[in-house]
Amino acid sequence: LSVMESKARRVFKKASTSDAVTVYLGRRDFYDHGGAVDPIDGVVAVNPGLVGTKLVFARFSAVFNYSMGEANALGVGMRKVLFSETIQVYPPPPEAPRQTKLQKKLFAKIGGNAFAFTFQLPPGVPSSVTLQSLQAAGANSRNRCGVDHEVLVFAADGSSTKVQKKDSVRLNVRKLAYVIPNIAAPLPMADVEKSFLLGSGHVAMHTALNKETFYHGEPVEISVVIHNQSSRNVKSLVLKVRQFVQFRTEPGVTNEAFNNKSIIAQLDTSVGFPVNSGSRQEFKFSLVPSRQDNLKQLHLALDGQLKDEDTCLASSTLLDGSLDDAIGMIVSYDVKITAIVPFASDVICKLPFLLSAPPPPRPAASP
Repeated sequence: LSVMESKARRVFKKASTSDAVTVYLGRRDFYDHGGAVDPIDGVVAVNPGLVGTKLVFARFSAVFNYSMGEANALGVGMRKVLFSETIQVYPPPPEAPRQTKLQKKLFAKIGGNAFAFTFQLPPGVPSSVTLQSLQAAGANSRNRCGVDHEVLVFAADGSSTKVQKKDSVRLNVRKLAYVIPNIAAPLPMADVEKSFLLGSGHVAMHTALNKETFYHGEPVEISVVIHNQSSRNVKSLVLKVRQFVQFRTEPGVTNEAFNNKSIIAQLDTSVGFPVNSGSRQEFKFSLVPSRQDNLKQLHLALDGQLKDEDTCLASSTLLDGSLDDAIGMIVSYDVKITAIVPFASDVICKLPFLLSAPPPPRPAASP
């Protein structure tokens, strides 16, 4: 894979071993904007002398992959195609789709024997997610555990003919979730009152986050108010940012044995404590969910991973319908706040929030 750079943009270029086909992509990250997904658009340069009488096809696939190493840790190995679409590129169909701005620029640069392909993904195609492992970053997607996306361009006698490696090009791409912040959404907050079997009164705890949606690298600000109307003292607080991953290979079917929970940030504090009987105390905290602080934590869900490129924590899964209809790896987050009361039950609040990729660096290429 080579990268062609200009002042305007980068272009990714990869040729088959036989040089029969060469694929050009303007980007490898495509964003789900909450229902509208960027088109996956590219151009194929065809060498007619090497292709001969064969046809050229482009195929997009979303695949659930488990390597044997990850499968052993999780219990079983599998590979399942969640979505696939194949289109003929050469000779071009009679009614070829309109060219995007990117494709027009590539045509001008490449010249003759260039042909466009565009995939418009339907709702429900899962986002790219990779479980963190100890293998090298960017390793073969077939040797990782996660949902991977691939563009395959190949020359063959038919779309169902076995793909010959020398006449094909594979490019991994990522489908990322960009959550558009809902300014009108109420702030995540929770209130709980806890009474104790041995003791009078109760402890009331109010918790809130400063917003609902956070971009990667942003601090999650947490407010806690403890009003101790019991006969006991509150000793300390424990705050945890947690990531949850559900595995769904079929709509409505959750593989409970594969589900995973990871603590990605934690703070144990006794500053300002104890909160004695009859007193009230307010606290402010800030935690930053970050992959960099969890590089050695196995099975942490990441936003997919491309060769020679870093990645971050997986974004929250955007659901087009109900959870029962979703497939892939469903990722969610919350903050768990625990007030420690010695010799009694803890007081616990949980605040769900959304973690998102930042706004795309440029608008999606439009026709």
